[in-house]
Amino acid sequence: MTDQTRPLTNLFVKSNLIPKKSWPTQIDSDNCGDIIDHSGIPWLELDINVPHEDILKEIKNNIELLVDHRDDYGEHSGWKSFCIHGKSLTTTQHCVDDRPFCWIPEIVESMPHTVEYFQSWNLDFYRLRVMALEPGGFISIHKDTDQKILYPINIAITQPTDCKFVMEDWGVVPFEVGKSFMLDVSNRHAVVNNSYETRYHIIVHYKELNDKFKNIVKISYLK
Repeated sequence: MTDQTRPLTNLFVKSNLIPKKSWPTQIDSDNCGDIIDHSGIPWLELDINVPHEDILKEIKNNIELLVDHRDDYGEHSGWKSFCIHGKSLTTTQHCVDDRPFCWIPEIVESMPHTVEYFQSWNLDFYRLRVMALEPGGFISIHKDTDQKILYPINIAITQPTDCKFVMEDWGVVPFEVGKSFMLDVSNRHAVVNNSYETRYHIIVHYKELNDKFKNIVKISYLK
């Protein structure tokens, strides 16, 4: 961690709590692909129910599996993860190799309700990860892609009051416990956990949506 990182992140959060951009006008389309690729919105709350209490219990039974995430250059602090589905339990970052994506055996055994819930989505997943941000932790300002698209899905399993996920020019993503959002992470963003609780989220990377989820996206957008 550099001396400049945390003040810079906090400054970003404090200066971006109030949106600077107007929400885009709703596009004249009920096509899921158009909504994801062309709506221009920074996030979309999905109209789904997540058994967050059951998932949280299983996460807490496995907190010893969490490993530091993106800690190569010390630009983040207290950010940890493990994979539910992926190339391995601890391959939490994007990785190009010949290993297949699969359900992680120890997680299938130790988090059966969580695995069963996500299997019910009937999607082909890439990485499906538990993401923890410890008390006082922060995720420094960054963006994950240059492509403007609502992807991936981020689910709040816990959401401390004083933990803010902020997008540049758009303000605070309105996460609450159990809420799920498709995010456009081509926008620069940062997270600061100024609470005494660990924030647990799950991030879902999938290959493509099935008809059921395409309909959920359309209904969610119309709302």
